[in-house]
Amino acid sequence: MNRKGGKQKPDPIITGIFSTNLRACISTNESLAEEIKISSQSVADYVNGVSLPRADILYKISQAVGRSMEWLLTGQDEIEVSATTPPPLESRYIDRLEKDIDNAHEHIRSQNDRIEALINAVCQFALKGDPEPLKKLCDIG
Repeated sequence: MNRKGGKQKPDPIITGIFSTNLRACISTNESLAEEIKISSQSVADYVNGVSLPRADILYKISQAVGRSMEWLLTGQDEIEVSATTPPPLESRYIDRLEKDIDNAHEHIRSQNDRIEALINAVCQFALKGDPEPLKKLCDIG
């Protein structure tokens, strides 16, 4: 473990990504320092890859520059790295899905009607011995 003055030295990869991303988001060190109420030397340390900000300062920086903390540290937003987040559906796909669901419901309703008619025909045959309704439903001539 690298230590300097009792503090753990930040990961150089994360520090490098953060400094690059921060530089891309600010006009001057002084303007950011003034906006989030920290010293311009601290901002210079972040921009030059000397150190990383504490979590509370990182949050203030993200709010000031309009980027997520995750993007500042990794260059990727949560939506880009999440394997479980599905891409948003276009409205044409949603419309098509709604139409398919409606068609499925209609098919189920028509099958229910057919099943009900078949049950009635079987009951009529069983009770009255009349095979005609059953023949019609089963297409038996």
